[in-house]
Amino acid sequence: DSKVIDRRAVSKFFLSDIYSRMSKSSNVMREKSFIVRFKDMQLDGELARIYKDTDGMMQGIADCIFEEKDGYVIVDYKTDRVKDEQELCEKYFEQMRIYKTAAEQCFGLENVKVTLYSFSLSKEISVKLEKNT
Repeated sequence: DSKVIDRRAVSKFFLSDIYSRMSKSSNVMREKSFIVRFKDMQLDGELARIYKDTDGMMQGIADCIFEEKDGYVIVDYKTDRVKDEQELCEKYFEQMRIYKTAAEQCFGLENVKVTLYSFSLSKEISVKLEKNT
């Protein structure tokens, strides 16, 4: 339903730096699915506690992965209405860490960066995967 789509937010995305970078890439993978075993990931904290000694697997779909000169970028689109970047980063920190690990292990990608694109904030948010940064 077109009444649900915020056309201004979509227009801003197509004018954004991240879209420009994607457009210039010769290797863009959209909706790239993956499956990775928990024991193959370097989990710590709550996720390590939950999945310790399990044979479980994580399945996911990266919205977009594209190649740049110095490596790859995983982009995850978010429509959450948030007050600021920090709220979004905290909410999706673990998800993005798993996506990065999956991209490295499942697809053999190196030098992987992760970023969120927030439609409510109309901006790209680079996710620092080291805690407390």
